[in-house]
Amino acid sequence: MSWSAQAKIQLWITSWTGAGDTTDNIIKNKIFPLLYADDLKLGVLYESSSRTQDFSDTSKVFKDIVYLAKNYFTHPNYLKIDDRPAIFISDCPTLASHGLLGQILNYTRQAAAQYYGDVYIVGDLANGVPTSADMDNLALVDAITCYDVAASLNATEYVSGRGVNQFAKDQMSWAKAAYSYGVDFIPAVTPGFNDMARSDDHGPISRKLTTDSSFGSLLRALLEKAFQLMDKNTGYLVLVNSFNRWDQDTQIEPVKVMNGNGYYTNQDQSSSGYQYTYGIEYDEYGTRYLDILQEVTS
Repeated sequence: MSWSAQAKIQLWITSWTGAGDTTDNIIKNKIFPLLYADDLKLGVLYESSSRTQDFSDTSKVFKDIVYLAKNYFTHPNYLKIDDRPAIFISDCPTLASHGLLGQILNYTRQAAAQYYGDVYIVGDLANGVPTSADMDNLALVDAITCYDVAASLNATEYVSGRGVNQFAKDQMSWAKAAYSYGVDFIPAVTPGFNDMARSDDHGPISRKLTTDSSFGSLLRALLEKAFQLMDKNTGYLVLVNSFNRWDQDTQIEPVKVMNGNGYYTNQDQSSSGYQYTYGIEYDEYGTRYLDILQEVTS
């Protein structure tokens, strides 16, 4: 689950994998009944990798979007941008590399049109640094954002102020490219990153900007830069990746404080005592990351 936050809270419900699955039932039966408050909106992130069998089969896509249009887009608190229901399509660069991006986006627009109308598509194209090869894809979507913030930070352990500045510079390049195609831009941030227990393709990123910084300083620094890139056309959205991805240490969901405020550890249960954390410290943060969001968005 990812958060888009400014004055109001908007939730992108991720890992939606089709009608009748556990996530779909939870959304309709548990989350939807709560969405009649004006300050809570919900949108769907469509995981294209799982729904296309790792980009080998597009037969489910049209039916999936029809289902979303009939069961989700009509909800009064479904997230709308430019008066259109917003849907986030993930793995757009990989779809493009397989020659499937245009097809998937056409299916999305055609299916939505049959049961709702025009749809607002957000694509995760703003990763890394834009190249000339990326430009043709921009015109296919309504907005772009960076979903893989950790990889785009191009850092391991501590990002530092210089790293944050470089990321902001790269994102500004994406924003300018998007605007040249009449496409909107949604800046994105992350509190940190660590998926070493499940993958070793990227070293962990501390939630502290430097070794001497406070916990949460990375998120705070990224948010300050993101606010400079907010787009009026999207309602000044900022994507916070994510609310509860514990397996990647990008969660901002509150944690119980067991040992008292100020407790932290770099304990690592790997055989080397270093493999999973690189020695980075982690703390019992309680509600810190929600507090940071509340503070900086107010």
